[in-house]
Amino acid sequence: PAKAFWSRFEAMGQAGEGRALVWLTDNVRANRDIKSSDRAAALKPIYMALAVDHVNADWFEDALASFARDGRALGVDDTRTLIGSMLENAKSDGAKASVLFYGAASLKKEAAKEADAMMALVLKDYPDTKHGMLALAATIKPEDSLVGKVAPNFNAKSIDGFEFALEDYRGKVTVLDFYGFW
Repeated sequence: PAKAFWSRFEAMGQAGEGRALVWLTDNVRANRDIKSSDRAAALKPIYMALAVDHVNADWFEDALASFARDGRALGVDDTRTLIGSMLENAKSDGAKASVLFYGAASLKKEAAKEADAMMALVLKDYPDTKHGMLALAATIKPEDSLVGKVAPNFNAKSIDGFEFALEDYRGKVTVLDFYGFW
């Protein structure tokens, strides 16, 4: 199906529909007209268009998830260039944090020290964002959660809408009840 629909999604992407570009990144491997040796050349302009025009869209995390997967195919230099373009165009702290978080994932195997530095930047500059919390969770080791260890600080909102930080309750008996709808 990717080959049959490729030209349609390409046209939608050129017309400014960013989600069509995400579809292209997700299906580049399935398009048999694109050889594996040509994948990077096919992906780079798609990701560049996403970086320039759509980095602040609420759905952009879908593109970043694909970007993290495609880092190896793109190569370190092109991945760095794309991360730089995304950061340059990102307006909110949340968008910047997500670019750094997924950028670190895309570089992890090829440039581990650089990826670790990006993750540290997320933790330092954007701790209160979704990806700041995810970065914190990624750095916690099993031995950090043993009985008797001090729990890491986090900010949250109670069911009543009261905003708090765990450190506000240091030294007091505290019961946390985590739940979700998934």
